[in-house]
Amino acid sequence: MNLDNLDKSQVKQLSESITKAILEGLQVRSSGRGFGCGRAYVCLTKVPAKVLNAYKQGAERAGLRYIGKAYGAGDRAIYVGYDNSDGRALAQAKAIAEKIQALGLPAYYDGADD
Repeated sequence: MNLDNLDKSQVKQLSESITKAILEGLQVRSSGRGFGCGRAYVCLTKVPAKVLNAYKQGAERAGLRYIGKAYGAGDRAIYVGYDNSDGRALAQAKAIAEKIQALGLPAYYDGADD
């Protein structure tokens, strides 16, 4: 997918696909034993404005908050949740990032320790 030349319908479809990816990723329960407490995020590297808007809208429809600059983590972030040493939020962030990567977007998961 060429991210630089998306038309309106492609942006809408991308946003819907992002929402679906987030909702599927949120179904993950744990990656096993947790290793600490902190915030879990899914971040994007630099993308065109249309793609960023689709990312924001997709997150909002899935009930997550978009943060331009995450606390202690990367830019263009979706806040997944707080990991209370159970591994759940980090596992969800990793799953969401992988699903968004599968859509052709440069996503990665990140975290900020407390």
